[in-house]
Order: sequence, then C-alpha cells, then structure tokens
Amino acid sequence: MKLQSIYTKKQRYISKEMQNNTGKLLGKIHSEAEHKVFTDYFEISEIRGLKIQDAFFKDGKFLARRDSEDRLTAYGKGKSMLEFDKVRLIFDNENGKILEHKKPFFKSWKSILNKAHNIILTGLNQYNNNDIVKKIWYKKKGLTPTGKLKAAKDIMDTFNKLFKENK
Repeated sequence: MKLQSIYTKKQRYISKEMQNNTGKLLGKIHSEAEHKVFTDYFEISEIRGLKIQDAFFKDGKFLARRDSEDRLTAYGKGKSMLEFDKVRLIFDNENGKILEHKKPFFKSWKSILNKAHNIILTGLNQYNNNDIVKKIWYKKKGLTPTGKLKAAKDIMDTFNKLFKENK
C-alpha cells in the first residue's frame, strides 16, 4: 500500500498585476536612492522598506534569514517581503513565486492574495502621501581609502605631538 502525504505543499504565485505593481513600487523606491562619494568620505541613503498603513513592504536587498548553521544569508535583489495582520509573504519579483510564507491556518489564500494586492496598490498610488505610506530609510556614512589614510595620519600626528609634549 502506497502512503500519500496529506501535507503536500502547493506552490503559490502572486498575480501578474501584483507583480507589475510591485515592480513599479520598487522602481519608485530605488529612484530615491542617493550615493555620494567625496574624496575623504561617502554617504549612502536608500529606502529599505515602506510602512503602508499597518503593513510592511521590504526590498529583498535588506532581508536575511538564518541558515542551518545560524548564519545570516541575504535573500538578495529581486525578492520582496510583505507583512500584514499575521501574514508574511516573501516572493520573487521576476516570476511571482512565493518563496516563503507564514499565514494563519484558517485564512484562505484568496483573501491573503487579495489583501496583499490591495496593499501594494495603495503603496503605489499613495506613495507620496506621508500619512499613509511611511518610508523606512537606510543611511550610512563612511571613509573612502583616501579618507582612511588621512584619518590615520591625523591620529599618528596627534599621538606624536602628545608623546613629544610628555617627554
């Protein structure tokens, strides 16, 4: 007698329209990124996610999961995450495949995907309305190789100056 699993995992996909709207929303997000490089330092500011009413939408570039050895591994570009209610969807932007999900047992996929589509649509249509869509920024400043050399030289000069004064 052949045993058959009742827990077969059916592969889920987001709709083509949601896929297109997600691409447009990510285009708006990426268009606001600023990368400034000066001689001594650099500044990066990018939007890593959006809070659309009570939901969160994040770019896969800023998402990571723990592997079997408890190391963080990035999902990478081309992936997105949408969290709302007690639902989390991580999907591929190119083919619409839902890679990972967390959902309440009694919540239907149809209602989840409809709500997800409405959230993405709201984010796209109300993108510049700060009451509905709040942008979550990632900002970083650092030294370029030239800036690091200058900083090291300044530290050494200060150290040498203090050392000579104490002699």
